This record gives sequence, structure tokens and C-alpha cells, in this order.
Amino acid sequence: MFTYTAPRFPYVYPSTRVPKSTSEWNTLFALDDRDMNKYLLDILRYSEVSSAKIEFDEMAELGNALCANGCILKDAIAISWLSQNPTSRRLEIASAFLSGYWEANGHDEAISQEGVEVFMRLRGRIEAEDDSAYSSVFALTKLLSRDIPPGLKQRVIAALRLASQDRYQYQSTEEIAQALLAKMLAAIS
Repeated sequence: MFTYTAPRFPYVYPSTRVPKSTSEWNTLFALDDRDMNKYLLDILRYSEVSSAKIEFDEMAELGNALCANGCILKDAIAISWLSQNPTSRRLEIASAFLSGYWEANGHDEAISQEGVEVFMRLRGRIEAEDDSAYSSVFALTKLLSRDIPPGLKQRVIAALRLASQDRYQYQSTEEIAQALLAKMLAAIS
């Protein structure tokens, strides 16, 4: 079994958690791109091996803050990490991050179009548990309010229509997912 070992941090933000204070956020945003990518991979890996429940809101907050502060193509980092070992847990973690990143009032060029395509393909191949399946749908809905190319938007809509056929283990999760999808698809029709 793999045991997570915290990396030796040559960079300034030595943590495998989402920043809590203004000074921690400022320290994080001061990182260069290479160290920011290391941090993001560290937090994704830690979330995967941690026995704790995934903190959806914290991961979404991190994604939102990174995009809003001009950290370009960080969604591609999370999607690449997911594609290396596409599991239900990784899908849930990546989806939490992406839901915040794709929702942010940031730079539309921050979104990796190729990454979105890969994410949609992976989502269809992973045998996802309820939380992972719902989280991935939730993340995709965030793209509908972004200024992405019309062809990509149409493929996201098609993926969401396909997701509306998903079946969940728990009826309550299925009802929530179906309500979200019905609302989003009605808004674009």
C-alpha cells in the first residue's frame, strides 16, 4: 500500500491543505508557475491517499481562487493527474477542484479546452460512485456560463444530456443530479 510522504518543500507554501488565512493565500499566489504546479499536484495526491472524506468545498475554493487570480491552465494539471490513474476517488477530487476553477470569474483563456475534452471522455469511462458521478456533472455545468468556443459548449451540453441517463446507487443522489441537469439543460434550450 502506498503511504503518502509529505514532500520536502523547496518552495514557500509547505502544506497539503487549502490555505486558510489571507497571508497563506498571498504566499500561495506568490509562487512561480512551477512551484504552483507542484503544490497543486501535492494537494491532489494527498487528498487521494488521505483516509478523510474529500472536502469538496475546500477543493472548489482552491480552484476558484487559482482561476480568479490568473493561474492559467491549472485545470489541465488536475485532468492530467486524473488521467494517469482514472479512479472514482480521483474523479471526485478533480471534479471538486474543477467545479471551482471552471466557475471562477477569471480568465476564460485559463480553461484548457483539450483538458475539458479529456475530462468528458474520462468521466464516461470511470465506474464512478455516487459522489464522484454527481461531482463530475456539477463541474461540467460550471462551463456553461463561461465564454468557451461554441463547439466545445455543444459537446459539454451533449455530455450533460448523456449524464442525465446516469443511474445512482442512492435515490436521493439521483434526484439531486437529475434536478441539477434538468435546470441547466432547460436554461440553455
